[in-house]
Amino acid sequence: MPSLCGKDEGHDQDRLRKTLDSFTVLSRTGFPPLSRHEMVEQLWAIARVPGHALQKLSDSELQAKFQEVLAAVNSGPGRAEIKVGDHTLKFTVGEGGTVTGSECSKPGFWSRVGGALKKVAPIALTVLSFILVAGSPSAQACIRTREYRNSGARSAPFGQTTV
Repeated sequence: MPSLCGKDEGHDQDRLRKTLDSFTVLSRTGFPPLSRHEMVEQLWAIARVPGHALQKLSDSELQAKFQEVLAAVNSGPGRAEIKVGDHTLKFTVGEGGTVTGSECSKPGFWSRVGGALKKVAPIALTVLSFILVAGSPSAQACIRTREYRNSGARSAPFGQTTV
């Protein structure tokens, strides 16, 4: 049988044994932990994540974002959007798992205002609708009629006289 790397079969068996030993060690101990600096460098190399976007993240948050970016890159071709601290990372993964385009931006003033309005507006509108309904003349008339009926008074409501 011909050798895979052009040398003798014993050399191939030795290389295969070393590879299997490496996989055995990795399966028992896991991958060696990366330092913060190494993760920041890898994120820049993989998806062009700038270091200033990662500065405020704790080590555990950085590790989680590192895994999230790797999962997005390894999931196949397509677009991905990941929140990294205050920044939004958008990138496109091409064929073969390479990042073809990357953009990392911090939301501007108007997008923050719009985001706040999206959260506050539904609550404020709901409260306002109850205030308007309860304060409308027809609602007030219903309340006065109910009070009149419950009081047992003999006169007509709203200052009307009975005939």
